[in-house]
Amino acid sequence: MHFLCGFFDYCLAEDLIDLYGEERRKTLKLFPEALRVLAFLRKKYRLGLVTNGPSDVQRAEIEDLQTAEYFHHIIIAEEVRYAKPDPRIFHLLITTYTISSNQILYVGNSPREDGLGAYQAGLKVAWLNRKSEMLGPGIPRPHYEVTILSELLDVL
Repeated sequence: MHFLCGFFDYCLAEDLIDLYGEERRKTLKLFPEALRVLAFLRKKYRLGLVTNGPSDVQRAEIEDLQTAEYFHHIIIAEEVRYAKPDPRIFHLLITTYTISSNQILYVGNSPREDGLGAYQAGLKVAWLNRKSEMLGPGIPRPHYEVTILSELLDVL
Protein backbone atom coordinates (compact mmCIF):
# COMPACT_ATOMS: atom_id res chain seq x y z
CA MET A 1 0.00 0.00 0.00
CA HIS A 2 1.13 3.53 -0.70
CA PHE A 3 0.38 6.23 1.87
CA LEU A 4 1.10 9.90 1.46
CA CYS A 5 0.73 12.26 4.42
CA GLY A 6 -1.58 9.84 6.21
CA PHE A 7 -3.91 9.01 3.34
CA PHE A 8 -3.87 6.34 0.67
CA ASP A 9 -3.85 7.43 -2.97
CA TYR A 10 -3.17 4.54 -5.32
CA CYS A 11 -3.34 6.69 -8.48
CA LEU A 12 -0.91 9.27 -7.13
CA ALA A 13 1.48 6.52 -6.06
CA GLU A 14 1.38 4.94 -9.52
CA ASP A 15 1.94 8.35 -11.15
CA LEU A 16 4.93 9.03 -8.92
CA ILE A 17 6.41 5.60 -9.69
CA ASP A 18 6.03 6.26 -13.42
CA LEU A 19 7.52 9.75 -13.11
CA TYR A 20 10.46 8.42 -11.13
CA GLY A 21 11.12 5.79 -13.81
CA GLU A 22 10.98 8.35 -16.61
CA GLU A 23 13.35 10.74 -14.84
CA ARG A 24 15.73 7.94 -13.91
CA ARG A 25 15.94 6.77 -17.53
CA LYS A 26 16.76 10.33 -18.65
CA THR A 27 19.81 10.43 -16.39
CA LEU A 28 20.95 6.85 -16.85
CA LYS A 29 24.45 6.60 -18.34
CA LEU A 30 27.33 4.19 -18.48
CA PHE A 31 30.72 4.73 -16.93
CA PRO A 32 33.00 6.31 -19.54
CA GLU A 33 35.14 3.18 -19.97
CA ALA A 34 32.27 0.65 -19.89
CA LEU A 35 31.70 -0.02 -23.59
CA ARG A 36 35.42 -0.28 -24.34
CA VAL A 37 35.90 -2.79 -21.50
CA LEU A 38 32.80 -4.79 -22.43
CA ALA A 39 33.87 -4.97 -26.08
CA PHE A 40 37.33 -6.19 -25.12
CA LEU A 41 36.07 -8.76 -22.62
CA ARG A 42 33.39 -10.08 -24.96
CA LYS A 43 36.07 -11.10 -27.44
CA LYS A 44 37.75 -13.30 -24.82
CA TYR A 45 34.97 -14.39 -22.44
CA ARG A 46 31.29 -15.28 -22.32
CA LEU A 47 29.69 -12.40 -20.47
CA GLY A 48 26.50 -12.47 -18.45
CA LEU A 49 24.43 -9.83 -16.72
CA VAL A 50 22.53 -10.40 -13.47
CA THR A 51 20.28 -7.58 -12.36
CA ASN A 52 17.58 -7.03 -9.78
CA GLY A 53 14.36 -5.23 -10.40
CA PRO A 54 11.27 -5.41 -12.54
CA SER A 55 11.80 -6.98 -15.94
CA ASP A 56 10.26 -4.14 -17.94
CA VAL A 57 12.42 -1.52 -16.21
CA GLN A 58 15.63 -3.52 -16.53
CA ARG A 59 15.00 -4.43 -20.18
CA ALA A 60 14.27 -0.76 -20.98
CA GLU A 61 17.50 0.35 -19.29
CA ILE A 62 19.53 -2.29 -21.15
CA GLU A 63 17.97 -1.06 -24.39
CA ASP A 64 18.56 2.61 -23.54
CA LEU A 65 22.21 1.90 -22.76
CA GLN A 66 22.59 -0.29 -25.86
CA THR A 67 24.44 -2.99 -23.95
CA ALA A 68 22.49 -6.17 -24.72
CA GLU A 69 24.85 -7.13 -27.55
CA TYR A 70 27.75 -7.50 -25.12
CA PHE A 71 26.11 -10.21 -23.01
CA HIS A 72 25.60 -13.83 -23.91
CA HIS A 73 22.99 -14.21 -21.16
CA ILE A 74 20.90 -11.71 -19.21
CA ILE A 75 19.31 -12.84 -15.95
CA ILE A 76 16.71 -10.49 -14.48
CA ALA A 77 15.48 -11.16 -10.96
CA GLU A 78 11.78 -10.77 -11.68
CA GLU A 79 11.99 -13.26 -14.55
CA VAL A 80 13.68 -15.98 -12.50
CA ARG A 81 11.97 -15.29 -9.15
CA TYR A 82 15.26 -14.86 -7.25
CA ALA A 83 16.94 -11.57 -6.46
CA LYS A 84 20.46 -10.69 -5.39
CA PRO A 85 21.88 -11.45 -2.86
CA ASP A 86 20.06 -14.82 -2.96
CA PRO A 87 22.77 -17.29 -4.06
CA ARG A 88 20.24 -19.10 -6.27
CA ILE A 89 20.33 -16.30 -8.84
CA PHE A 90 24.10 -16.75 -9.05
CA HIS A 91 23.71 -20.53 -9.32
CA LEU A 92 21.77 -19.82 -12.51
CA LEU A 93 25.01 -18.46 -13.99
CA ILE A 94 26.75 -21.73 -13.20
CA THR A 95 24.05 -23.84 -14.82
CA THR A 96 23.63 -21.44 -17.76
CA TYR A 97 27.32 -21.52 -18.60
CA THR A 98 27.81 -25.17 -17.57
CA ILE A 99 31.12 -24.43 -15.89
CA SER A 100 32.32 -24.66 -12.32
CA SER A 101 31.64 -21.77 -9.99
CA ASN A 102 35.33 -20.94 -9.55
CA GLN A 103 35.59 -20.26 -13.28
CA ILE A 104 33.17 -17.33 -13.00
CA LEU A 105 34.24 -13.85 -11.99
CA TYR A 106 31.25 -11.83 -10.87
CA VAL A 107 31.73 -8.06 -10.99
CA GLY A 108 29.40 -5.92 -8.92
CA ASN A 109 29.25 -2.54 -7.25
CA SER A 110 27.36 -3.57 -4.12
CA PRO A 111 29.26 -5.68 -1.59
CA ARG A 112 26.01 -6.88 -0.03
CA GLU A 113 23.76 -7.35 -3.08
CA ASP A 114 26.43 -8.55 -5.49
CA GLY A 115 29.38 -9.71 -3.45
CA LEU A 116 27.66 -11.64 -0.67
CA GLY A 117 25.40 -13.72 -2.89
CA ALA A 118 28.08 -14.42 -5.49
CA TYR A 119 30.53 -15.40 -2.76
CA GLN A 120 27.97 -17.73 -1.16
CA ALA A 121 27.42 -19.34 -4.58
CA GLY A 122 31.16 -20.04 -4.85
CA LEU A 123 31.95 -17.47 -7.51
CA LYS A 124 35.05 -15.32 -7.58
CA VAL A 125 34.06 -11.73 -6.81
CA ALA A 126 35.39 -8.41 -8.06
CA TRP A 127 34.05 -5.34 -6.32
CA LEU A 128 33.76 -2.18 -8.39
CA ASN A 129 34.44 0.26 -5.56
CA ARG A 130 34.48 3.64 -7.29
CA LYS A 131 34.16 5.62 -4.04
CA SER A 132 36.73 3.73 -1.94
CA GLU A 133 34.06 2.57 0.51
CA MET A 134 34.64 0.17 3.39
CA LEU A 135 33.10 -3.30 3.54
CA GLY A 136 30.20 -3.60 5.96
CA PRO A 137 30.06 -6.13 8.79
CA GLY A 138 29.50 -9.71 7.70
CA ILE A 139 30.48 -9.04 4.10
CA PRO A 140 33.31 -11.28 2.87
CA ARG A 141 36.34 -9.63 1.31
CA PRO A 142 36.11 -9.84 -2.48
CA HIS A 143 38.82 -11.64 -4.44
CA TYR A 144 39.53 -8.41 -6.32
CA GLU A 145 38.74 -4.75 -5.80
CA VAL A 146 38.86 -2.23 -8.65
CA THR A 147 38.02 1.45 -8.78
CA ILE A 148 37.31 1.60 -12.52
CA LEU A 149 36.18 -1.12 -14.91
CA SER A 150 39.35 -0.96 -17.00
CA GLU A 151 41.31 -2.31 -14.00
CA LEU A 152 39.54 -5.61 -14.65
CA LEU A 153 41.73 -6.03 -17.71
CA ASP A 154 44.77 -6.28 -15.40
CA VAL A 155 42.99 -8.79 -13.14
CA LEU A 156 42.08 -11.11 -16.00
